[in-house]
Amino acid sequence: MKRLSIFWKVICSVMAISLAGIFGLEAWMYYRDYQRVDLVEKRTFSENCVGLRFSDDNYYIKNLKEGQVTINNLDWAVAPRGKDSLGVFSKEQKRGYFNIYTGEAAIPARYEKAWIFSEGFAGVMRERKIGFIDEREQR
Repeated sequence: MKRLSIFWKVICSVMAISLAGIFGLEAWMYYRDYQRVDLVEKRTFSENCVGLRFSDDNYYIKNLKEGQVTINNLDWAVAPRGKDSLGVFSKEQKRGYFNIYTGEAAIPARYEKAWIFSEGFAGVMRERKIGFIDEREQR
């Protein structure tokens, strides 16, 4: 009797895992508008934040901790090395900044050019003028 109950526990566990996988796949397919797309690029910005490019050429920033896409339809995104916490993204030919720990947009895409932060400052170009911003710009 004891062996039989272990057998059924294993069978039920396998079935539960399989159903969870099927429902998770269905949710993913719904999210991706029922298109067949493959992941072609993954950039890790922090332990909680990644950039994902799919074969349909859509690029997203996703917060892994929350399981949410925070910024979508990007051209690209890069993150700084070191202690700075803001990365650069490009959307519709404009540049903005995102928090590499949460994936949230910190500074909206409003610059023609934008370089990554270093020591708390970043170079930007807006209306054909080049200048510097600091991290307080996000407020």
